[in-house]
Amino acid sequence: MYIRAKCILISLCLCLLFFRVSGQEEILCKLEVADSLFDDANYRGAIDAYEFLLEDETREICLVNIYYKLGKSYTYVSTFQTAILNFQWALKLLEGEEDQSLEADIYSGMAYAESKLGNFQDAYDLEMIALKIAETEGKDRKISRSVYQLAGYAQSLGAYSTALENYLRVKSLVTDTTKKHYATLIGAIGSLYIKTGELDKAMDYLERSATMGAKIDQPTIVAYALGNLGEAHAKAGNFEIAADYIGSAIERKEELEDLNGVVDSKLQLGYLWMDQQRFGRAEATFMEVIQLAEEIGARKKLLECYFALKQLFSDNGQFEKAFFYLDQYTNLKEEILDETTLKLIEEHNLMYKNAQKDAEIRRLKDIQAERDENYRLKLFIAVACVILLITVVLVGLRINRSLTRKNFALAEFGKQLKQKNIELEHFAHIASHDLKEPLRTISSFTSLLAKKYVAHMDENAQVYMGFIHKSVDNMRNLLDDLLSYARADNTRMEPVRIESKNILHTALANLNAQIEKKEADIEVNEYELPEMKIVPSQMVQLFQNLIANALKFSNGKRPVVHIDCTTDAIGNYRFSIADNGIGIAPQDQQSIFEMFSRLNHEEAFKGAGIGLATCKKIVDHYGGRIWVESELGKGATFYFTLPEAQYEKSRTV
Repeated sequence: MYIRAKCILISLCLCLLFFRVSGQEEILCKLEVADSLFDDANYRGAIDAYEFLLEDETREICLVNIYYKLGKSYTYVSTFQTAILNFQWALKLLEGEEDQSLEADIYSGMAYAESKLGNFQDAYDLEMIALKIAETEGKDRKISRSVYQLAGYAQSLGAYSTALENYLRVKSLVTDTTKKHYATLIGAIGSLYIKTGELDKAMDYLERSATMGAKIDQPTIVAYALGNLGEAHAKAGNFEIAADYIGSAIERKEELEDLNGVVDSKLQLGYLWMDQQRFGRAEATFMEVIQLAEEIGARKKLLECYFALKQLFSDNGQFEKAFFYLDQYTNLKEEILDETTLKLIEEHNLMYKNAQKDAEIRRLKDIQAERDENYRLKLFIAVACVILLITVVLVGLRINRSLTRKNFALAEFGKQLKQKNIELEHFAHIASHDLKEPLRTISSFTSLLAKKYVAHMDENAQVYMGFIHKSVDNMRNLLDDLLSYARADNTRMEPVRIESKNILHTALANLNAQIEKKEADIEVNEYELPEMKIVPSQMVQLFQNLIANALKFSNGKRPVVHIDCTTDAIGNYRFSIADNGIGIAPQDQQSIFEMFSRLNHEEAFKGAGIGLATCKKIVDHYGGRIWVESELGKGATFYFTLPEAQYEKSRTV
């Protein structure tokens, strides 16, 4: 009897321990997901995952790691103030912990975020702390990292001699001179020698960097070394050689599709032509920079180009053009400052929310401490219960039988749930039909009243009757739209492989009456429309809703709708439907995809505000994204991707 009681005691203790461990395993699983998103450079997804973890995690060392990863993630999405705040929380929690390696990483991360805000002195001081910690530990890799970062911050502060000392120290620490990092370092030293005016040394280092880059097949290193060589030769007065180097750098950056680099090099070339007073070439080069900078959204480079053109035309005596580009420069600068102000406001709001979240986390930690105390009390009670229930020898068998019954009950519940899902799929149709029945009755009787008693109705009564008819029609259309929305992601329908151009033709055929009435021009790049694996009715509805919107919001003009498909940077098909209609204000471009969202008065444009919500539901079902780019009065272009609908053969093309 004693042995049996002891076995029961051990079993119960193990059960309690299992439930506690399983909770920790769940947290570890969530952490692995967050780390995977971070490693895949999906930083916004990682932010959501890490912040979700903060609600459950209570172990301080784990919280330190989470706040550190949050800081890194916010840095990568350019939300630097919030990044710094998370790094500070990580340091606060790290107090008393003996993990100097992580402490060095946190200080270095905070320094990088400060540098991005232009606070180079603060960045330098923080990186010095990281360096001292790394030197204490004897971590060569982290020492090299901190010294290299210190060199960059010193260069930004204009302390070129200090920067050079640090770069040369990194050079002495690097043992493998055949790697990419060494070639990059040599190039950085050469670039710094340009700043100090030691042009012969600069050229020597930059030529070595270019040679090493070519040898280890690193075209980016070669391209930037050539561009810096052009700058060095320009300062030495070798203008033709400088132009050749810069031109070669531009060609290589274009091959690499490094458009930001191309903009920098073309600006450099434009300044070179200005120095030689070759104003025609300088103007042509700056015009190319404007076009490219506008394409990639490099607004600060565009600002620099406007100022250079102002200076160019001013030096050339063309004051009218000079004033024009000065005006462009001033307007763009004010616009950038306004956007920067808004971004700072958003960051401070986020910081406030995060501060609230930190207080909530502290409260949850206190609750967890109380739970731990309760756990110990429960464990004591469990032991006492085992002693009292020493005669219950068959408790294990009973538990097993109970679990068997529960598993059977769960299986039955699963069957019932499946049946309920099938019933729910029919609910939208049944509800729509039943709700339409009273509408049909109202419509019929109001029509009878209108026909039979129209002679006895005064003008107001006839107007009221019209209101009733209009409301009935609106309610009927609303129910149809709700039914379409409910069916948008019907998972019972099997996807098939089909040409998207055939689906588009079906959608256009459905809209034929509207197209002819509006005399619309529909331009389709059919050659680019791919084969996809999708539920055809969903794709037809998606095309039909977007094209119908383009026709509806034409504002009296003859609608012109252009439909195309391209491939984005990660290989997903990106469909676009562009129109010449009234356009959408920037502040409304997110809310239009919400249910019942209407931007215009119903008298001007009819609709229930469900069509775009239906489109978003379809796109979300296939793991895609839908968005709009527009300006008021200049039309709108709707884009969407459907990654999970791509046909396998298309992925290998």
